[in-house]
Amino acid sequence: MFELISELVLVSGFAIAISVIAWMFAQYRDKIVAALVLEPMPETVRVYHVRVSRPRVRPVQTARVHPIRTALAA
Repeated sequence: MFELISELVLVSGFAIAISVIAWMFAQYRDKIVAALVLEPMPETVRVYHVRVSRPRVRPVQTARVHPIRTALAA
């Protein structure tokens, strides 16, 4: 009796698996064929141009005080 039940469970499991595979193939047949036939578009290589701009520092235009000249002028 145990052999009969285990055989029934095993055969029904395989039958369910085969029916699910057949159902999925029937449902998605168009998409499967399109995926196998269609050639993907070649992806262009992305090139990034990085431009670094650093403005030059200008010297500060302040009047310099020379202590020796002011001492001599006084």
